[in-house]
Amino acid sequence: RLADSEVRVSGEQSVRVKRRTKLLAMGKTPVRMKAVVYALSPFQQKVMPGLWKDLPAKISHKISDNWLNATLLLTPVIGTYSYAQWYKEQEKLHHRF
Repeated sequence: RLADSEVRVSGEQSVRVKRRTKLLAMGKTPVRMKAVVYALSPFQQKVMPGLWKDLPAKISHKISDNWLNATLLLTPVIGTYSYAQWYKEQEKLHHRF
């Protein structure tokens, strides 16, 4: 049994909801289970317009707020990697002859 209804979400997007009701038997007693399936309207598919709005300002804000944490994380990682590369190069030069 399917029942369709249309729901307005945030003014612009319309979402079609299908409710499916099934009778399933758990043991000997039938149990009703309901599932809701959401789908976007083909006429209005502005899914996440706020994600791309003012993106450079959002990125600069994140960097300016977290520069200390990023520095404390990346400095040991980059330092270890560069030391490993340097050591590997020294080993190659040592065993060259």
